[in-house]
Amino acid sequence: MHSCRRLLNVLSVCLLLLLLSGCGLQEVRAFLDSNTRIIITTGLDEEELFRIEDATCSPTEYLVYLINMQKTYEEGFSSDLWSGEEGEVLAQSIRANALARISRVKTMTLLAQTHDISLTGEETAQAQAIADAYYETLSEAELTAMGNVEPSTLRSMVADYLLAKKLYRYLIRDIDPEISDDEARRVTVRQIVLRTWDYDESGAVRPFDSEGKRHVYALANQIRRDWEDGADFADLAAIWNEADQSELIFGRGEADPQAEAVAFSLGNGEVSQPFETKDGVILFYMESTFDRSETDANKVRIMNERRHEAFDEEYDVFAEGLSRTFNSHIYAQLNLTTDPEVTTDSFFRICEEAAELLPAVSQPAAESTSAP
Repeated sequence: MHSCRRLLNVLSVCLLLLLLSGCGLQEVRAFLDSNTRIIITTGLDEEELFRIEDATCSPTEYLVYLINMQKTYEEGFSSDLWSGEEGEVLAQSIRANALARISRVKTMTLLAQTHDISLTGEETAQAQAIADAYYETLSEAELTAMGNVEPSTLRSMVADYLLAKKLYRYLIRDIDPEISDDEARRVTVRQIVLRTWDYDESGAVRPFDSEGKRHVYALANQIRRDWEDGADFADLAAIWNEADQSELIFGRGEADPQAEAVAFSLGNGEVSQPFETKDGVILFYMESTFDRSETDANKVRIMNERRHEAFDEEYDVFAEGLSRTFNSHIYAQLNLTTDPEVTTDSFFRICEEAAELLPAVSQPAAESTSAP
């Protein structure tokens, strides 16, 4: 089940507001929370899984998201991914993540209306063509797994996805901060980590006492003296490093604050004094204080983070005031597929590829068309 644990770690980063377990999942955290006026009900029309204001989501739409996400997650993992207790937790997490993802798109279409953002006729035609092409790739088993989805439903879904992307680009259009090389630079260090803890008989972590730590610091100082006397730091690390990694690359805000402060104070070829973090007593050797490719890539990452933050600030305020209705009875019946003939995983990829072709939006479009 190692692959399942690895995937759970990935999901823990990207799931929204989800610390979920068990059937019902506390009505999926009160329909993914966000402080909205929420009604949990079984009284919705059977064709509606949820409603956010006047935007609705059918069980079929949800299944398109769910099945494509399931098959994407399955890539590179064994067939027993969904077995056992961990597999069940993983399945529930993916179900909730699919709900979060499609509800966010629906909310973004509502926010687009407030900015008079809509798809042009050409963009709507593009959404139709993409949806129809995707429909043609689906087998009978895949159509069944996705609730016998119709071409018209896929057209509407692709149009919603593209509209959400168009809104995002509009709201971040002026977010273009200056990011200096120093702010974005990433350093490359080699490290020697000497543990200040071990395991007791039960396998629990047991920190060293003050005397034990004193011996660790003494060893670290001796290792540094060996380096000063001409020993190669890489050779010393091969002997003494107790961490899994001997080389680290990181930027500001990406490492332990103490480790970051020490690293960014070093020049090329310098070795730090011993310092302590929760991992142990550490020595850093500065391999490189600046890497142009790493720095440029980090500028892009920082830029995207700030754009996401700017978008989320407006999105969160808007979403907080919306009413949401959720059919927990229907949701309980919508599960992952176990049919080995179902392999489709390209819905999000083709939507993203189409979104990349959308023109920049500097002001709301004059032409407005509804999704097919």
